[in-house]
Amino acid sequence: MASPVVAGVAAVIKSYFPELKAKEIRDILTHSARPYAGKVRKPGSAELVPFNSLSTSGGVVNLKTAIMQAMIHSGENSQMPAVKSKDRA
Repeated sequence: MASPVVAGVAAVIKSYFPELKAKEIRDILTHSARPYAGKVRKPGSAELVPFNSLSTSGGVVNLKTAIMQAMIHSGENSQMPAVKSKDRA
């Protein structure tokens, strides 16, 4: 389930910061992840393993921190982006 969540966070970042390259977004996601030091069940078994043995970043994706890092990376120092709303007719 992690892949769809991370892809969604990456899509949000790309929508607000279209100038960012894929590698930059990957770095932002990796560095903004919230560390998770617990043990989890290894997929397909009952064995408990450290979360970071199954995860590239060793953490859980964090949208707010990722947006803040993207703002810094892009040279924006304003507040969080406003939510885009559709016009209702």
